[in-house]
Amino acid sequence: MTARLDPICRTVLRRATDAVSVTGLGTEISHQVARVIPHDGYLLVGLDPAEVAGCFHTGVRGYRSGVAHRLRTDAALDAHPHPFARLAAGPCPVGAARLARPLAAALMRFVGGKALRPSGRKPLPPAVVVIGADDRIMSMTPSGQEWLRELGLSSPSPEGDEPTFVGAQLNMTHLARPSNGPAVTRIPMPQGWVVLHAQGLLGAGAGEAGVTIQGASAPLPLPAVAA
Repeated sequence: MTARLDPICRTVLRRATDAVSVTGLGTEISHQVARVIPHDGYLLVGLDPAEVAGCFHTGVRGYRSGVAHRLRTDAALDAHPHPFARLAAGPCPVGAARLARPLAAALMRFVGGKALRPSGRKPLPPAVVVIGADDRIMSMTPSGQEWLRELGLSSPSPEGDEPTFVGAQLNMTHLARPSNGPAVTRIPMPQGWVVLHAQGLLGAGAGEAGVTIQGASAPLPLPAVAA
């Protein structure tokens, strides 16, 4: 197994340097891992190393949106009966466990290769988005729609009314509820970086949170790049 994994590890590290987007990185990792572990789909999720809030995700044939929402919510509230961290450290290691270090190194190389500048082909004004306790988007500033579209952070709700805040960054709204304090995540994008700040709202409905979105200038991404 080790002899088969070595060239895969080298290729993943090399391709991570050239990957432009998270989707491209996920596709390349899936392609390489499939050489030793056949699979029909994958999920690649990243956490901000300084804050443990979600910073990116991509995948093919993953969980349906409702199931993914429940998994992220339970993980953020430490309510899942079988969290991924516990499963990964369990008593039944598999061959893929040997890929853990090179895959982590590939992610670090991908993130570290992003220019320390705000993301966006054109500058967007900072946005404020208000998220309800059920993760529905209640209101936002005009630039909010453009930011959510660029980041892929909104999805139509099943009832067809307010859209829902989705994506790996969803857990930051739970981390930011009044009992837990503010949360921050830094998102690597093809053109640079975006930073999200979330904080529970005072004097509003129970569980509501405000999220600010803006391009991240050089000092803000450093904790994620240097971790």
